[in-house]
Amino acid sequence: ILKIDQDIKNLEDDKQALAMERGTLLSNIRIINEEKIPQQIEHSNLVLSEIKENFDQQFVDEIALPKFNEELSSGRSLVAIRTDYEDLFVRSQNAIRRQFNSMNELRREYCLTYKLSYDITKETNDDFDNDLTLLRDVKLPEYQEKIIDAYNKATKEFKDDFIFKLKTSIEAVRTQIDDLND
Repeated sequence: ILKIDQDIKNLEDDKQALAMERGTLLSNIRIINEEKIPQQIEHSNLVLSEIKENFDQQFVDEIALPKFNEELSSGRSLVAIRTDYEDLFVRSQNAIRRQFNSMNELRREYCLTYKLSYDITKETNDDFDNDLTLLRDVKLPEYQEKIIDAYNKATKEFKDDFIFKLKTSIEAVRTQIDDLND
């Protein structure tokens, strides 16, 4: 009887422990359902809106999302994917910064060479594009016309000079022939 009483007591203790564990689990379920899931949904919606604001929808649909799904299907964890792409993002930002600095250096040299006062740190290339358009569409055709005109004048002058020298030489030879005949 003592053993049965002890077993009953142990079972009641187990029942009480299980009831407490059940209460804890129900409380955790309530917290998850009422707090954590809505927080995660809100966070996910915020991330989705940031993606829509910062990225072209076609890029997301055709490149980013398939690549993400491919990474997931290969068994990689979300943390690993995020870490890799954060690293890639940092490297890309550094490359962009280096390219921008290089472009600014070329702009600075251009401005120094041609004594211009353009803002070399602007993100747009408007001033330089305007210079290019002016040079390509206006000044280059003018220079080409001047070059063609100078070429034509030089060719005509060369021909005239050549013909004059040739006539002079022929006349000199005729004079010598006449002198010899006399």
